[in-house]
Amino acid sequence: MGEHNWPSVSQKIQLGDKMVSIYVPVEQTIQEAYRRGEILFPYWSRVWPSALALSRFLVAHPQYTNRKKVLELAAGLGLPSLVAAGNAHKVVCSDNAPDAIPFIQRSAAENGLKNLFVQLLDWNDVPPGLVTDVLLLSDVNYDPVLFATQQKIILSFLQKGTTVILSTPQRLVAKEFVEWLLLYCVLQEEVVVEFEGRDVVVVVMVMEGKNISDRIEEPNLSLP
Repeated sequence: MGEHNWPSVSQKIQLGDKMVSIYVPVEQTIQEAYRRGEILFPYWSRVWPSALALSRFLVAHPQYTNRKKVLELAAGLGLPSLVAAGNAHKVVCSDNAPDAIPFIQRSAAENGLKNLFVQLLDWNDVPPGLVTDVLLLSDVNYDPVLFATQQKIILSFLQKGTTVILSTPQRLVAKEFVEWLLLYCVLQEEVVVEFEGRDVVVVVMVMEGKNISDRIEEPNLSLP
């Protein structure tokens, strides 16, 4: 399904007492293609700190995915989905980048996860009837242009009774976005992740839509 046949390597990632194997593209090959202008910036091609933090959170709090139906949007290489599939009933791991799909599929097979299904899905075209118990989002709030769309998606799932778990690094540009999420947040934890030789603080937020009709607030962002 991928548009390119990227060379890959398998990495072992230790998350608490859980070890996960994940296939990643060879970084040099991706960087060279980007420098030549052959591809757009490949956000999907790395395991970012927020994905590591969300994965650690899921290992530490297995009750959120145990026997649940789980959907991850904008999953990239899908590390949180690989973790969730360890005890979930079913996991749908999705991204809008065709090149990401074969990597997720190989990782799922490597870990023996027969309950993980991979789907090409753009958050601008999420089917209105899509229902899941848990929605996973990792480092999606990096571009203010996308915030309003992302908030509407989160709100639509909360209204369906979905538990939304989002991980985000601390970014000033996302301050209003995160403040809006706090309206529905029932748990918030900071996870420190080592990334490229430095510590990155990532906030993991669990949101629920109980009595959401009493607290609903439409997105109202002042975009730059």
